[in-house]
Amino acid sequence: AAESNLPGIGAYAVAKAAEEHLARQLAAEVPEVPCFIYRPGVVETEMQRQAREAQGSAAPVLHQVFRGYKVEGRLLSPKEAAKALVRLLPRARQFHGKIASWRDV
Repeated sequence: AAESNLPGIGAYAVAKAAEEHLARQLAAEVPEVPCFIYRPGVVETEMQRQAREAQGSAAPVLHQVFRGYKVEGRLLSPKEAAKALVRLLPRARQFHGKIASWRDV
């Protein structure tokens, strides 16, 4: 989401981008504390459901993208995303100041 430009979720995307910048800044300022960005993938959440059922002018685009994730079987459960993060934590130093995803497990 930090790199997305979809109508209707701009505030969410901006918040994600800010979180990622903060993590990079912390990594630069406090190098002794491992800090990395975790991108969990496309996780089945309440927000996903809301986007699939969106109303209003952004709905057609949101439906196409978010319904597509479900149809294509790309959604991870929150538990799967969390387990991937737990498996990455012992290697946190390897990702210091960088992006890690569930695929890096």
